[in-house]
Amino acid sequence: LVVAEVALACVLLVMGGLLVRSFQAVLDVNLGFTPENTVAWQVRPTLDFETRQELGVFTYGLVDRMEQIPGIEEVGLIDALPLGRNRSWGFQIVGQPDREDVPALFPHLVSPGYLEAMQIPLLQGRHLSRDDQGDAPTVILMNESGARRVFQGQDPLGERILLWDGREWEVVGIVQDVKHLSPEMDSGVQVYFHYLQMPDAGALDMVVRSRLPTDQVATVVSQALREADPGMPTREFWTLESKVEQSVSARSFTLWILSGYGIAALLLAALGIYGVLAQSVAERAPEIGIRRALGATASTVVKSVLGRTLFLAGLGIVVGGLASLWVGKLLASFLFGVGATDPITYVGMGGILMAVAALAGLVP
Repeated sequence: LVVAEVALACVLLVMGGLLVRSFQAVLDVNLGFTPENTVAWQVRPTLDFETRQELGVFTYGLVDRMEQIPGIEEVGLIDALPLGRNRSWGFQIVGQPDREDVPALFPHLVSPGYLEAMQIPLLQGRHLSRDDQGDAPTVILMNESGARRVFQGQDPLGERILLWDGREWEVVGIVQDVKHLSPEMDSGVQVYFHYLQMPDAGALDMVVRSRLPTDQVATVVSQALREADPGMPTREFWTLESKVEQSVSARSFTLWILSGYGIAALLLAALGIYGVLAQSVAERAPEIGIRRALGATASTVVKSVLGRTLFLAGLGIVVGGLASLWVGKLLASFLFGVGATDPITYVGMGGILMAVAALAGLVP
């Protein structure tokens, strides 16, 4: 019974330990941007704009209005924030034959200032500017690993890609990779377009970076939005930290469920070991009395009972560890940054079980 209880507890504890380490690995991932002190609004103007230039005048005026508010550091616009909506576009590399190894790109339609608001570092070249619109040459920024994959180690600055619209787009800057789909997934090929150089940017999200409290930022920004367009919704906002938490919520829920089972199993195993050994010690009371009468010390008796307990617990841990190796394969798809046979987890959970077993055996 003791061996079975310890083995079952070992399996659940190891699974919980693997998920804890995996979840910590997800939280430690470099997202490529800084979610702290950042709030986002969805900008949905009710005004009609006949041209992209008119939209530019409105949105640039909105950004300028925000940047004049004391306490607001950076403001930028994007059509799809990271860890949210997903889409992809096919493209060709100008001057090169079609390659099957070039994946589709993740497009981001942004305004100048967006990268600064998200604190996405520029690694080479230049940022997009307000001059990159209208009849200006079509230019893009690309993420570092995507550029390396597309241009195969060549200097990407000055290279061009051809899109579905028939226009060629020149790479003028390289930026740090950003986790676009989820913290666990590869960044892929990410391309940043000036939103006014695309025919339709759709709905835009406005990113506001400020060290002011969120409620205070919401109040002043909502007032500025109402002044710019009285009919535009102003209370639809969220923090980027909540966006990150939402992206890992499913993993977090699984973690807490399995960890709860593991802790419950650990407590049940401790109670089970205590109950079995208490009954055993009670049954052995005459034997223990005879041993003491023949000269055995109290410590010798305790060591005998405790040694038997640790032997049974050790046997249960071995059985549970072998079972965990098999169950871990089923859990592999849920893990990130840690293997299903992670030795630190196995040793750590085994040590915890041995300590609990020793305590449960020492009391009787």
